[in-house]
Amino acid sequence: MVRAVVQIMSTPKRFFVPHINYPERETVVIDGDEFVHAKTVLRIEQGAEIILLDDSGKEYSAIVDKLEKRSLSAHITGATVGDKEPKTAIYLLCGALKGDKTEFVVQKATELGVSRIGVFSSEFCSAFINENKLERLRKVAREAAKQCLRSRAPQIEYFSDLKSALSSAQDYENKLFACEFLSDSSADISRLSGSTALVVGSEGGFSREEYALAQSLAFSGITLGKRILRAETAAISVCALAAFAVFTLGCKVNEVESSCIAASLESMGFSVTDALCPADIFVLNTCAVTREAEKKSRQLIARARKFNPRAQIFVCGCASEKDKAAFEQKGVTFVTGARKKEEVISAVAEYYGLPDCGLSLPKQTKTRAFIKIQDGCNNFCSYCVIPYLRGRERSRSIEDILNEINLTDSPEIVLNGINISAYGYDGNTLTDLIVALKGVKKRVRLGSLECNIITEELLSALKKLPDFAQQFHLSLQSGSNAVLKAMNRHYTAQSYLEKCNLIYSYFPDAAITTDIIAGYPAETEEDFAQSLEIIEKARFARVHAFAFSPREGTVAYKLKDISADVKSSRLHRLLRAGESASSRYIYGLTGKPLDFIAERADGIYMTGYTGNYIKIYLPERVSVGKKYTVEITEIFRDGALAKLV
Repeated sequence: MVRAVVQIMSTPKRFFVPHINYPERETVVIDGDEFVHAKTVLRIEQGAEIILLDDSGKEYSAIVDKLEKRSLSAHITGATVGDKEPKTAIYLLCGALKGDKTEFVVQKATELGVSRIGVFSSEFCSAFINENKLERLRKVAREAAKQCLRSRAPQIEYFSDLKSALSSAQDYENKLFACEFLSDSSADISRLSGSTALVVGSEGGFSREEYALAQSLAFSGITLGKRILRAETAAISVCALAAFAVFTLGCKVNEVESSCIAASLESMGFSVTDALCPADIFVLNTCAVTREAEKKSRQLIARARKFNPRAQIFVCGCASEKDKAAFEQKGVTFVTGARKKEEVISAVAEYYGLPDCGLSLPKQTKTRAFIKIQDGCNNFCSYCVIPYLRGRERSRSIEDILNEINLTDSPEIVLNGINISAYGYDGNTLTDLIVALKGVKKRVRLGSLECNIITEELLSALKKLPDFAQQFHLSLQSGSNAVLKAMNRHYTAQSYLEKCNLIYSYFPDAAITTDIIAGYPAETEEDFAQSLEIIEKARFARVHAFAFSPREGTVAYKLKDISADVKSSRLHRLLRAGESASSRYIYGLTGKPLDFIAERADGIYMTGYTGNYIKIYLPERVSVGKKYTVEITEIFRDGALAKLV
């Protein structure tokens, strides 16, 4: 086990390598765990000055001559005796000290050469620590100091408030406060190189007055996005493994897969955010559903490098599946496609010399869990490139799906995939899967469906679920039979409407939402008028409208495109018709009791969604992740105002 002896936010870097008598060797080769530590934790580069500590407690200055994939070599330049490290202090908010993590932080801080560990209370965190707990932490520090040949253990003290902790910190050259605070401020990660830092996470911790006090004493406010530096390990994370930004373009399936990648990276010890923000390494999950999406995917490389020109960039997704060379030419670290995203984890593990843990289950949220039940598509619609990029349809077993659902704490699950209507495993269909969910005590929502899957059997199974979210996203694409045939869509406008009416017979207040393409090749004004007409006939709750985008490799790519002006005009007419349909649907539910799960605060409102996917603005404070009954009072913004009942 490597004993880390690093000067926090300072150079040169120090670390301990046991059982090597440096004076007898002009050159030292460091490999194995010691090398992993040097590369990933200390981020040592070729030419760096380092200080090696041998098992007798002596320090030796050295220069890194060669940095290879799995080892480094350094030559000894001189010997020093004693502890030359600057005085360093870490302060932890009491509320962060939970279970074994407290002792872990103390142990690691001792190995890092910290002089003082301060524990303090805050206005927003009145938790306290008693003398018995302090003495146990001091014992952990003494044992850690002995193991890594420290001449002394850090002082461990308790401070009743932030002001006294800040006052104490002024005596130290390097100091770091680890807590959590709700803040919109942001800063470049390079600011961590300063001698003082106030590390904040995404929620809880200081009051705004306390935060202002810390700023007045020249402590830099650092926020790196959600879940990057949690209070329990912030003091260690600053000097530990690199920060990842996993950024996603495209569909919900892409988002689920990015969540799996993020969970895997966290299990490997990395800190991860889902924002495009300052980071050491970027994972960019790309999209190719339209030309614009593909263009934005390529532009992500430049956007990431603006945050960190030296960042390592790993690329995956549909755009890189479609044109891998376009990303390789941009000098990224690693490129894979949409079908083997687990290769990102393998590449990261190889780059850092860590075990390959494979893809994890997606990270959970307090409100909604996306359960990917299948991938791929066999439909080959004339305009769609996704079957060529995602591959043939394949599904997960019902047992595997149920096991994942049982592991989630979210109040709602969403069954999603590229084409969940085609779900099939070992003879089981989507209806069989729904029947198997009858014991699930969560709100169950379905992803996008093809209208042909709507049957009496499926609707009957959905009706029997304890808590079914009455929203059906049925992709339409056009209201013209001629255009539907040209698109290779296997239904007519009339059969589509029949399926809508069948849904309403089971769920009278169901929200049916849809997608419609404006300006498909050879679409006439009469064809387009039929799309506008079906919006009213189907009583859609929401319409997602898109202008046709020719995709190379599809049948429609060879067809003569309609002018951009015509497509733009038709798109805006579709959007206006969709807005009117949405208003009619919401107005029709005014005064009816609806179930609502609170998701987040938005100014004076709590927002979230009903089962039929109306965004609710509730002017009352309620708990995130809890279900409530509300009544709509009026149409508001992109949803409705409501009141509790």
